[in-house]
Amino acid sequence: MPIAGARLNIFGAVLAVAAVLLLLVRALSRFDDSWDGTHYHLVFSAFRAHILTFETFQPLPFITSLYNSFPPLLDAVRGYVWRIRGSILILQTFNLAAIATLVAFWKCHFGLSIRWSIIAIISVPLIQISATALYVDTFVNCIFAIPLSALSVAFIDRRPLNRNEVVLSLVALAVCGNVKPQFIVLGTVLLTVLCIFQTWYLSQQGTRKELGCFLGLAAISYLIVPATGIHNLLVYGNPLYPLVISIFGKSLPGMFPLEATWKAPDYLAHVSQPIRWLASILEFRAFEGAEIPYTIDQFNPIPIGTMRGSIVRPPSMLMGGYFFPLVLTLFMWLVVFTRHYTAKERLRWCIPLICVSFIAFVPGSNELRYYSFWMLTLIFLCFLAAYRANEYIGVFHGSLIVAFISVGMITGWRYFDPRPYSVQDHIRKHGMDRVVTGQDLCFENRSRDTILFTWIFHDKGHYRVVDLSPGEHCPQK
Repeated sequence: MPIAGARLNIFGAVLAVAAVLLLLVRALSRFDDSWDGTHYHLVFSAFRAHILTFETFQPLPFITSLYNSFPPLLDAVRGYVWRIRGSILILQTFNLAAIATLVAFWKCHFGLSIRWSIIAIISVPLIQISATALYVDTFVNCIFAIPLSALSVAFIDRRPLNRNEVVLSLVALAVCGNVKPQFIVLGTVLLTVLCIFQTWYLSQQGTRKELGCFLGLAAISYLIVPATGIHNLLVYGNPLYPLVISIFGKSLPGMFPLEATWKAPDYLAHVSQPIRWLASILEFRAFEGAEIPYTIDQFNPIPIGTMRGSIVRPPSMLMGGYFFPLVLTLFMWLVVFTRHYTAKERLRWCIPLICVSFIAFVPGSNELRYYSFWMLTLIFLCFLAAYRANEYIGVFHGSLIVAFISVGMITGWRYFDPRPYSVQDHIRKHGMDRVVTGQDLCFENRSRDTILFTWIFHDKGHYRVVDLSPGEHCPQK
């Protein structure tokens, strides 16, 4: 290896280690006060592990409905970790663990570089931000990228998945389907694609024993991957409850209508969902009206306290988050690394990305954090092509460093900030401790952080906290 290449690898290793260590320290020392974390993720974990009960804490009714129908796996695991360790900060390391799992899978099965994979993944702003947050999007998308990667390579190489790839893919799909509602459907769809693909190749090879074993595992997976959907269908008559959906003209029961497009940003309210998704990928007007260039859900920070009835929607709301120069750079490198292939071979490299791009038609696809497996697939294909082409590697790695540093400069490196900020610091900062007296508390549609007033965060004995729906009023004292 040339001296320049060796030095670049050393620099990459130092950069990757430093980034991971800073993120790990941040996760373990700095409380994530993002909206969804205290709105329902902590609430669900506390209920799953019996840290709180509905006798001591009554959240908003729609939160209760969501809890009863939400995939429970990760919430339950994090809840019991919280109960055993006595701290919620360790729950903020699960996204980092998922990133590490994906990178290890890429290294062990396809020989991809750990250091450069880490740098590329963390260069994606929405992944970098949520790496130390309570949101589950990065966790589920990284795990979902495992079967996507395995299936992509098998398709490109025109071979069936090997046994390890099959087992890991089915386990990953089982996890995804029981972590986040969108992946009940996405996991089942990918499971079906995997089954068709694997059955076809095994049938062509005439390996009946292997095919029988695979079909047995697949049958079990069809019970596990959509398990939450099956539960909701049996209990509520709707696999996607609490969303209201229509099947063959029949409306299934639910609480929230499934809209064809998200309403924000307002100026794109009337265009088709794929156009909204493409505009978000291109980060068109993604920074207009935003106080911070990149946030966890690409929205302005929402104040602590009661949920506001009306929200000013800037053009950047729910738009962008992949850092378009990085997206464009990866596309260019994929073209470079596959330029010597025949047209048919290049098409095989493009089809996995084309397939995952159908996510553009899914409602809310412009909120990119939901479906970041698209970006992870682009990163994986580019790295795999680079590994096989084995040319311009130094320049490729250099472009990743430029992207990483550019994102850091845009955000002011705020998402690597390891300065301690505990839950108690947050409670004192916002005066929540002054409200708690040991008596029962009642709030009117506070919504976001009501759990932080419960007895588990205060040394005032057991008392009850209630959060009432809009229009309901607490009794006069």
